[in-house]
Amino acid sequence: MKLLKTGESKGSPYAQMDVMERKKNGDYAPSTIKLRTGDMLSLQTGLDMYGSAMVQNIYEDCVAISTLDEPLYIGSSAGVDYQDDLLRAMIKATIMEHLEKEVRLRPLGIKVLSLFFLEHVADYSSDGIHRDGLCARIFEEEYARLSRLAKYASLYDPHPPEASAVHNGYFSITKRKKGETSDRWEDTADKTAAGREASARAYELIMRDKERLLSLDEPLKFIFSHSALKEGWDNPNVFQICVLRDMQRLLTRRQAIGRGLRICVNQKGERVRDTGINRLTVIGKEEFNKFAAALQKEYEQEGLQFGLVTKEKLGAITYRDSAGEIVRLGQTQAESLIIYLTECGLIDSRGKATDELRQQLKNGTFSVPEVYAAAKDAIESRLTSLAKSLQIKNANEPQKVKTRKKVLDSPQFTELWDRIRQKTTYRVKFDSQALVSYVVPILDEELSQVRAPLITLTKTEVIVGAGGITGANEKQRDMGAVDTSRTPVPDLLTELQERTQLTRRTLVQILTSLENLKAVRVNARQFLNIFQKVIDKGLSKFLIDGVSYKPVTIGTTYWAQELLDTEIQSYASDVIKTAETDKCLTDYVVCDSEVERRFVENADACENVKCYVKLPGWFTIPTPLGSYNPDWALVYEKDGEEHLYFVVETKGVDSLFELPDEKQSRKILCGRKHFNECLANNPGTPCPPAEFIGPVSSVAALQQQIVQ
Repeated sequence: MKLLKTGESKGSPYAQMDVMERKKNGDYAPSTIKLRTGDMLSLQTGLDMYGSAMVQNIYEDCVAISTLDEPLYIGSSAGVDYQDDLLRAMIKATIMEHLEKEVRLRPLGIKVLSLFFLEHVADYSSDGIHRDGLCARIFEEEYARLSRLAKYASLYDPHPPEASAVHNGYFSITKRKKGETSDRWEDTADKTAAGREASARAYELIMRDKERLLSLDEPLKFIFSHSALKEGWDNPNVFQICVLRDMQRLLTRRQAIGRGLRICVNQKGERVRDTGINRLTVIGKEEFNKFAAALQKEYEQEGLQFGLVTKEKLGAITYRDSAGEIVRLGQTQAESLIIYLTECGLIDSRGKATDELRQQLKNGTFSVPEVYAAAKDAIESRLTSLAKSLQIKNANEPQKVKTRKKVLDSPQFTELWDRIRQKTTYRVKFDSQALVSYVVPILDEELSQVRAPLITLTKTEVIVGAGGITGANEKQRDMGAVDTSRTPVPDLLTELQERTQLTRRTLVQILTSLENLKAVRVNARQFLNIFQKVIDKGLSKFLIDGVSYKPVTIGTTYWAQELLDTEIQSYASDVIKTAETDKCLTDYVVCDSEVERRFVENADACENVKCYVKLPGWFTIPTPLGSYNPDWALVYEKDGEEHLYFVVETKGVDSLFELPDEKQSRKILCGRKHFNECLANNPGTPCPPAEFIGPVSSVAALQQQIVQ
């Protein structure tokens, strides 16, 4: 637990803290929560590992926790976490990246600088004067070790400088008080006059040092800062930025990397315009996909548009004509091409690439009119780069999905609904001893792979192009294992019972049968995750084999047809309009995949399909693995007169064995048992329930199964 701040709201004090919290999937992850006096951490986080820890009192700068001997002050932590290990790994990665570039660029007369963004001045200096904070200490330890490696010997003559000489801090500076002999660094914000004045003093200092920092004779090359680096400081030779603080709270990704997006200069002050040299490396805590998505969003909020197909971008295309001459497409032809793309539904009215264009480019079916034949490859290449943008749904393009009353009240649909509306409940019989015998050897094999937590550096090129922000050339490097000897072992029985819902007796039997139980001391979290995964697999096998259904006879026994008479809100990019044939229950269908889109199109076109509906999310069948929501229900006409009623699952494959998600396939098997039970309980009635088919990849595959 880490105390971030204290405050007051609604007349009572609160403490904002970083803690571990249980997520919906049963695992736990870091989270920031607000706590008040009397709150039990175990109840607020869902984790028994916090034991009896309770918030006793909240003060202006600290919090009293019942299980701690000392108050927890703002910025301080208690318990075991890996933040120190993570800080060391990130600082180490930055130094390594810096030295690698320095070996390559120093012979070209280019000074390499690295920039660290810190959460607090205290991370660099305990008293605002001396460079003795945790990050400063870690930096000097890692630099002293790494700079002496043989592969970096060419950088020094004869020895590398002292670690203390290569780094310095640039923070807001307080005015020297009476009796003090030096200025003092401090955390400040620009919200007050005093804060702005303190920031200005640091800003002036770094501006004075700007030219000196670019000299190869100056050993200073690692800069630690907090908030003093304003837009005006544009040192062109920052090649690494290490973000050790929370970007979301303190600065945007765009602002952070903006300090390094400059064309570098050599010792003559000349710009070196080489894209192979001008590469900024950002060392951060986020996964690349999250970083790229957030960065693109920030750019778009500033007005920069990605993925737009314009006449300027198409007009600049060059290609070889029939005579072999290199020519430009030109704006006149580009305007005609845009009209063609719009009419074909490949771009929308704003010039944004559609999913249809992406699909054609992906499967190689994109074509152009004959007049553009010579330029086809160049056009396809340009559209591919423009269509790569991350998909962001536009809240300004809502789409209402309405029920067609004519279909809802039709005899065909009523007969279909009567066959699928029955609710059921299930019972499970399984041999717990058989489960134990099944999972123990699998657990022992899986647990033999448990290793101490590793910190991994993932390096990805960030490509900011007209189509959006993408990544390429991903490489990974192991930064070392975390020392888990100080990590307490959680209450295994309580934790595993919460995750698996097995009885304590069964869990004890499994645990005492394991040869690799000691793996829990190596990495408790990995142990728990493996245990849960193996138990889930075993349960899905034994539970599904032993599950049986029977109709609900108490309370609401069926799904009311009136529940379908509603209107839902969606987005234009998520729906497909259905044909005006009074087949589909709704005028639009919300589709989760291309398979579902094709199913709607084919169902509208297939004469045998007389009526169909995508089953709403509330239409669920209970299973031991969680609720199951089938995809479709439909009426199929055979031989021009006989009506058949089906529930259909569309998954892009035609066999349960082809599904990659074993849990999903077992839910589908439960769905089949549910409908079979409904059918068995209505023998000989004029209205038996629908048959269940699943999964299928298309209407054609459905027809083939029906015929068989």
